[in-house]
Amino acid sequence: MMSPEQTDSPPVIHLHLLGTPKIVYLSQDFALARRQARALLFRLGSTRQPVPREELADLLWPDKPPATARRNLTRLLSYLRSQFPQPALFVLNNTAVSLNPTRFTSDLLQFAELCQSAKPGAWETAVSLYRGSFLAGFAYTNSPEFDHWLGQQQRQYEKLYLDTLRRLANHHSDRPASAIQFAQKYLTIDDLAEDIHRQLIRLYAASGDRSAALKQYERCLIVLERELGVSPLPETRAAYEAILNSHVLTTDDAVHPNETTLPGSDLPLVGREAALGALAAAYRQFHDGGVIFMTGEPGAGKSRLMQVFANGRNALVLSGSSHADGTAIPYQPVVQALRQALPRHNRWQHALPIWLAELTRLLPELPTHIPDLPAPLAMDAQQAQGRLFEALSQTFYALAAESPVLLCLDDVHWADESTKAWLLYFSRQLRGSGICLLATYRTPDEAAVASWQWVLKRAGLMQIVTVDGLAETAVTELLHHLDTKLERLAARIHAATNGNAFFVLETIRELMAREPFNENAASLPLSPTVRDAVLHRVNTLTPLARQILEVTAVLSPIATLNLIAETAGRDKLETAVALEELTHQQMLDADDHQFHIQHDLARQAIYQNISIWRRRLLHRRAAASMENAPSGANMVWAAVIATHFEQAGKTKQAILYNQKAAQHSLTVYASHEAIQYFEKALTLSQDKQTSNESLKLQISLHEALGRIFRQQAQYEKAENAFQMMQKIATTLGEQEMLAQSHLRLGQLQDSLKQYADSLDNASRAVTLATDHALDETLALALYAQAWALFRLNQLEKALPIAIAALEKSLALKNLAVQALCQNTVGAIYKFMGEYALSEQHQLVALELFKKQGDRRRVAGMFSNLGETARLRHDFEKAHALYQQAIIIATEIGERDWLVEFLSNFGIAQFQLGKLDEAENSFYAALAAANVANMPADANLYKNLCAVHLAQNQTSRALVAGQKALDLSQQSQQSTVSGEVWFLLGKVCIAIDSPILIGETVHDAKACLEESLQLFTSLGATDKADEVAHFIQENQIK
Repeated sequence: MMSPEQTDSPPVIHLHLLGTPKIVYLSQDFALARRQARALLFRLGSTRQPVPREELADLLWPDKPPATARRNLTRLLSYLRSQFPQPALFVLNNTAVSLNPTRFTSDLLQFAELCQSAKPGAWETAVSLYRGSFLAGFAYTNSPEFDHWLGQQQRQYEKLYLDTLRRLANHHSDRPASAIQFAQKYLTIDDLAEDIHRQLIRLYAASGDRSAALKQYERCLIVLERELGVSPLPETRAAYEAILNSHVLTTDDAVHPNETTLPGSDLPLVGREAALGALAAAYRQFHDGGVIFMTGEPGAGKSRLMQVFANGRNALVLSGSSHADGTAIPYQPVVQALRQALPRHNRWQHALPIWLAELTRLLPELPTHIPDLPAPLAMDAQQAQGRLFEALSQTFYALAAESPVLLCLDDVHWADESTKAWLLYFSRQLRGSGICLLATYRTPDEAAVASWQWVLKRAGLMQIVTVDGLAETAVTELLHHLDTKLERLAARIHAATNGNAFFVLETIRELMAREPFNENAASLPLSPTVRDAVLHRVNTLTPLARQILEVTAVLSPIATLNLIAETAGRDKLETAVALEELTHQQMLDADDHQFHIQHDLARQAIYQNISIWRRRLLHRRAAASMENAPSGANMVWAAVIATHFEQAGKTKQAILYNQKAAQHSLTVYASHEAIQYFEKALTLSQDKQTSNESLKLQISLHEALGRIFRQQAQYEKAENAFQMMQKIATTLGEQEMLAQSHLRLGQLQDSLKQYADSLDNASRAVTLATDHALDETLALALYAQAWALFRLNQLEKALPIAIAALEKSLALKNLAVQALCQNTVGAIYKFMGEYALSEQHQLVALELFKKQGDRRRVAGMFSNLGETARLRHDFEKAHALYQQAIIIATEIGERDWLVEFLSNFGIAQFQLGKLDEAENSFYAALAAANVANMPADANLYKNLCAVHLAQNQTSRALVAGQKALDLSQQSQQSTVSGEVWFLLGKVCIAIDSPILIGETVHDAKACLEESLQLFTSLGATDKADEVAHFIQENQIK
């Protein structure tokens, strides 16, 4: 236990922490040489409370392992004690450190205590102590965490200084000369405070200095226009015009809303000691990587508790929240968190450009912060989503490269599905990352996070902290802090609210807003529900403020000043006045240019109280306002705009914006959200009166849904969608869409390896396109027909059709189809053994993909060309081509294909006799597969077995061969199993001993017979003959 020695000695050290820091020791200025020691002393001197050793170690050595940081702290404390050899100056134990409060003083602590006094004289003394910002000019460059803490403290004490100046200016309002001095000091720090400008104008006028009053208005006008691009508020202009007209406007001349100060978010956190302790314990366990869930009933106080806890951590705190309005903007809470990190430029330097390029899909403003990023890579949706997931993960790892990150996500039960999918992907890899994820969710909605929690629990990467209702003692403590007259109501308030923190606070606010206040507090009625308490407070607002509050409830979750003003039909000044009243009355929070009703329970109560006709009107105006936003924002907001139009009864526009929302979701590979919006558009189109126009729309929606379902391997749903597309197209006689429906069904059947059915649908599409002169469709249909024949190994039939498709695409100058056709013709020639012709077409395909900027397919073409060269036994050329494929795949971060490229590269090296290089390539392929979370590949282990056998490393060959056999049998790759048995037979010969496969001993003959039987049963005559010849040649008995 920390207990400083009792001493009557006076303080021996005084710390000047406001302005340029200075140390006075034994009444003499003292120069402490080591900057690190000064940083520690200043941190200890900024509080009278013990500071945990862990916090100090993280603050000063965030890049060091915890054990090293703790040792460094111990040594630094020893140095400080040697510099100040006074008894009981430092109070130490195993967990915390402090300065003995009786042996030191600090201008900072004196300032803070005087500011909290109720005496104006104390305020004036406090102001005189403020020589400048906290630790002005001091920097500890080795720690971003110290810099972050320093910035927080500077802002905190500057605000306290400004608040005190404001109080002094108000207190001395009847003595203008004094009040003017305090107001002027205020504006030297914050010259955008229009209310202080307005107060100065009135003070100058009251003191008879008309000229100074007019000049103050001019200064206010210039500052606001230059810094904010706005004009003064009507009250400010009214003060100016009154002076022009020789009338001194006092504060009594203006009409103000109820100025009762209601409890806000700066209330002390009461009754949360157990929850904070549990959070601290969980954070100690998972600060280097893990997830802490905080759960409780709606209104339990989870969000406030998360905020308070996060603010006390020495980490980069990034936060995001999800909303309950049913409008899911993909990755919204994650993007919100990343935007907060953009100003921290040093944190981004560890992120690779290839990942940041992918991130521009979510953060289009990123290139303005980090210029010269490459373009994001084009690829199919399934692979692209995985790449975006990895880009997000790699970016957060980079942000935590030098010091920890605390990612706080509020209300994750409302998160969009893409965010949930990424969180599951990301959180499994958190161990050792320096990233702790703190997420809140409502207990009744636990099912929304259950699968995520199950995975994390198995991995030992999570802890759950439950937030219960406030105890009656906590309610009493809260009331005592706010108004002792209400203390007697603690039991009733607790009983009525069941300790629900939000309901408790709303009830208290309602009671405090009652005018006049009834001294007999026990007789006051309590609202039976949260809704009643909220609405009672709403009724105390001015009419304009009530209108603006309703608009904000309708606009949620996107409510900027511009949108609020336009939706309400008010000018910005009127809107700003109302917003000021609403924030003052604790109805709204302002955050990052957005306004939010403080709790969703309150938003629901306000929204539901708006009449239906007014709701529709406001939704229509909201949609129109958001439509006028810049195109980028317009697309991101499309889902919100769609909801507004739907609620306004504007079905046609709602369908359009649901389609836009789906398209935007696809650009960030949020397939679940895209499906949701397309299905919403489809439902709305079906609700409309049936017309040819609505039926055509339904065809396109079914097609869009079918394509996404196919990409997501939801084949039954995809088939239903394409069949509906076909049915409606047949009803309307839409031949183009009917042909397209056959093509879509054929592509689906190709994915299902139903090649005969795929050929049938492609042939039907060819017939329709030919009969109705649909040239673009015909080119695609011919290509699909040729591809289906190729899949069926009917190469002779496939070739002329593929050539016809190519000629048609050339005539149409359709580069995309040309590239596909050239590649297909090349593949057919390759399997026909016409390698020169194959290479010719593949080279053209390569150039076409280059023209389209599709670097991924360019890499694929280099690999295809390498395979063709290998089949021609031109191993040197194959080696060079595979190398090109690998270089591009590495540059673009392509992981799936990289495994195949490295494996092919190894085969070429093996055939060139470069055994060590081949071994390295195969192991690199295994590592790439592991990074990409791909299942183990039997072929790779088979190739390693062959290499090790050629290297005469028979024991390694045996291990690789056994693994290859096990994997090939599990995946029923019979051809690979036959090849592995052949290799294992050769291993037996090399070691002149039988081997154990599973629980059975096999000699060389047994292994070779297994191989021969498999190839014979598969009809692989060439391979069977090779094994038989080997048996005969080596006289295997």
